[in-house]
Amino acid sequence: MWKKTMTSVALCAGIAAVLTACGNTQPATNTAASTKPVDGGTLNVAVQSDIPSLDPAVGVDTESIQYVDSIYDQLVTFSPTSLQIVPDLAKSWAWNPNHTQITFHLRNAKFSNGDPVTAADVKFSVEFILNPKSTASLNIYRGLVGAAAYMKSPTGNLQGVKVIDSHTVQFTLSQPEPYFLSALASGTGSVMDENVVKPLSFNAAAISQHAVGSGAYMVKSWAPGKSIVLVKNPNYWRPGLPHLNEIDTQIGVSPSNQYLLFKQGKLDVIGGALTSNMQIDSNSFLSAMGDPRLKSDYLKNTGLITYFLSLNTQMKPFTNVKVRQAVADSMDIPALIKILNGRAVAANQLLPPGLVGHDNNLPPLKQNISQAKQLLQQAGYGPSNPVKFTLVTMNDPVSINVGAALQNQMAQAGIKVSLKPEAQAPYIQGLLTPNTDQASYGLWIDDYPDPQDFMFNILDGNNPGGFDTSFYNNPQVNQDITKGDTSFDNNTRTTAYENAQNIAIQEGAIVPLFYGVMDVLKQPTLQPQNPLYYVHQVLPIQFQYLWKPSK
Repeated sequence: MWKKTMTSVALCAGIAAVLTACGNTQPATNTAASTKPVDGGTLNVAVQSDIPSLDPAVGVDTESIQYVDSIYDQLVTFSPTSLQIVPDLAKSWAWNPNHTQITFHLRNAKFSNGDPVTAADVKFSVEFILNPKSTASLNIYRGLVGAAAYMKSPTGNLQGVKVIDSHTVQFTLSQPEPYFLSALASGTGSVMDENVVKPLSFNAAAISQHAVGSGAYMVKSWAPGKSIVLVKNPNYWRPGLPHLNEIDTQIGVSPSNQYLLFKQGKLDVIGGALTSNMQIDSNSFLSAMGDPRLKSDYLKNTGLITYFLSLNTQMKPFTNVKVRQAVADSMDIPALIKILNGRAVAANQLLPPGLVGHDNNLPPLKQNISQAKQLLQQAGYGPSNPVKFTLVTMNDPVSINVGAALQNQMAQAGIKVSLKPEAQAPYIQGLLTPNTDQASYGLWIDDYPDPQDFMFNILDGNNPGGFDTSFYNNPQVNQDITKGDTSFDNNTRTTAYENAQNIAIQEGAIVPLFYGVMDVLKQPTLQPQNPLYYVHQVLPIQFQYLWKPSK
């Protein structure tokens, strides 16, 4: 799980204008399609960076997931226009009374090569992800009975997955996981063809070159660094989908050139999951907003991503809670959002809007310099003895600008901050190494849309493999998180998560700053008009539902 987020941080943490393909559903503007769906045609898109991997175990970065999602199916997925879990390869499922066992009944589906999708393929795919040789970035199956032992010695039978018959498979968990279905809907939950993948011996490059899934599209050609072409999967099980015959992606096209090609009508859509930061670049955005024609086909949505300051509670000066609280009181969040062209939403808690546990009753966080100074004085600091610390950021221009703004805001309270922009590798290593970084500006992007993914990784001090960059460990917070992570009752979960994050924020373990916004520009002829097909809360651009009117 944390490895995926490390990848996401590497791609996005430094790009504060950002955000990932997720967030609370916003009302669709003009949801009715203006024409009847048309089959055929080619969608033309472009990306700046190459596609790192089409192996579902490691292809969870923002560049890869657009294509992994188009090629592979999972047991369940999300509704095209909401966070509701809906059937995918599993036509139905049922939990046992105590929610520790779930049985899936598969539909009659085929992989793009014609092989049938079977329960044995599901079991193989689970064991593949758990096997250390797969180097999976997101371990969604660690809660299965026997998973820990299997990861240490991946031989024999995995107790937590049982093939009942060719189209029935059963999962057994060590404890209830209300987030399990959401996790299964991630790219890591993709069902792979055992006949194809097993002979490739965990070679991610070979698996990428032989990507065979049951999704709407399959790979026609992939010239790394130049192009990738997807074509309609003739064996796709959803009647009438996909509409487009082909998805042609140019690789190595800068954001500015993408915008130029878009204005020339040579690209059909830019932004969203086609860019590593899930957002149109700043210059193109400002230009488009000045063009009424382009502005009318600009679509956006709030993401399930939270930017925050981490204050290392195990290092001075942040061992003192009053210093942490003073930093929080120094923040002028609206001023930060201006730096991002307004493409962010002010945050007042870790959990973004739309997730269980997001407390709509919390007031916004407001700058209070006089209170910050009082707290510092109570902590033993003052003009002759100021708080000093180093703030680590990514080394891209936007992150540096945000860091400079944070530095200036804290200076108003008498806090002296040194900025330390870092490249990807040392930034990530320092964040996770005890007694290394005093404070950092970073983010969390959802691995799947459930509060467990945020709370367990960011604030649970009992999670050694998480992203607790503040090294915060409060027994009451840990207890509340565990309660929320294991209850299927939404009221219980809501109360538990609200309690946990309120305590953590009051104690200044993290300082929430803003939630990100994802956006796209599409050609007016590209259908349908519903924005959530392009900026869904979790899913990348949903190629399978798009069409272009006949000329």
